[in-house]
Amino acid sequence: CTRCIRNGAVKTRVHAVPGFRIQSRIVDFITAERTQVMNITERIGEIVRRSGISDGLVHLQSLHTTTGLAIGEWQDALLDDFKGFVDSVVARDGDYKHNDPAFSDCERHNADSHLKGSLFG
Repeated sequence: CTRCIRNGAVKTRVHAVPGFRIQSRIVDFITAERTQVMNITERIGEIVRRSGISDGLVHLQSLHTTTGLAIGEWQDALLDDFKGFVDSVVARDGDYKHNDPAFSDCERHNADSHLKGSLFG
């Protein structure tokens, strides 16, 4: 049995399987910067608390090709180091074919965002 509940931008599906309870949610996060690190711990924790499930796994994945998920310590200096590291590994203005009209029809010039996202999956 599947039931869908809409609550703003959040869609919940609960699947009943004998001996198991699976709940899936789509949660939107809006960013303001080209390279941005967000702490989603509290929001994910609240979703888990509201699910009523007390023993299980949380599986997170991005539905967007320029987003990555990473687990780490939330400390300001370390976050600055993290962003600096990512930007040093993948330069924004690199010579990327994805940004070149001779090779790609993408006009966003966001090859660096795709490459950064792929570092974290």
